Amino acid sequence: MKTNLFIAGACKSGTTFLHEFLGQQIEICASYPKEPYFFELMEDQRNQDHYFETTFKNYKSEKFLLDGRHRNMFFSWIPKAIYEYNKDSKIIFILRDPIERAYSHWWMWYSRKIIKYGFHNTIKKEIERIAIEGFQMDFSPEAYSLFIKKDAPHNRIAYADATTIVESGYYFTQINRFKKLFDENQLLIIDYAELSNLAVLKKKMELFLGFEMLIPQHNISENSAPAYAKSNYKIGKYVPIGIKEFLKSRFLKKRKMQEKSRILLNEHYQEENQKLFDELGVEFVKKWM
Repeated sequence: MKTNLFIAGACKSGTTFLHEFLGQQIEICASYPKEPYFFELMEDQRNQDHYFETTFKNYKSEKFLLDGRHRNMFFSWIPKAIYEYNKDSKIIFILRDPIERAYSHWWMWYSRKIIKYGFHNTIKKEIERIAIEGFQMDFSPEAYSLFIKKDAPHNRIAYADATTIVESGYYFTQINRFKKLFDENQLLIIDYAELSNLAVLKKKMELFLGFEMLIPQHNISENSAPAYAKSNYKIGKYVPIGIKEFLKSRFLKKRKMQEKSRILLNEHYQEENQKLFDELGVEFVKKWM
């Protein structure tokens, strides 16, 4: 049995929510952990037996094995790697307004002190880096492996996407690579907003996967970023709760995005969004434009 269902991305677009929703269906065995590192590895490091045995320990006889690694959408070599692994795979993409997604992506790592700069400086530096050095999504597996060892935060693959806050929103470029290999009925693009309506989501998944689903009876978890950024100060136990809450709200709480950041990203993503609409027929991108 090979993995034949993928939630490919995008990052911070509800992939954890959908992974858990699908994982509760009787015909689906979901990956554990949710995001296995396999297809982004160098080819000689991809041990298919080890991938299956460690990722799908609970497999019985389900129709689908589900891999939820969001970075499968990002890198240029992965669509071909998935196709060569199992050309009958089905791929799901969840797309969120790329500006809102970028802000959520930044906050996830900023609040944990992996990113040191504010949002506007972060995206500005990345846009400048792209113009000079090109895209990280076009790395070869070998170049990416070297990047992890030398330049990724703390040299960890888990933190590597902290350097691609802007790049992760190039939806058209990333999805178009899959469309060149897989048939139309193997690909599904979902609006992030649809995750809030389980009845609609259930119907869409049933049509795509071909079996009747249940709406889970208990709450589905989400991979939510902290409400407050971590603090360097160690005096919390000496400060009254009321004062501590005031200070956290004043200095550590997530702020609204600056308008200049929104304008910068709106211009930056304009061409990608237009191609999503014109060439892939993704109508809900009109809301972003």
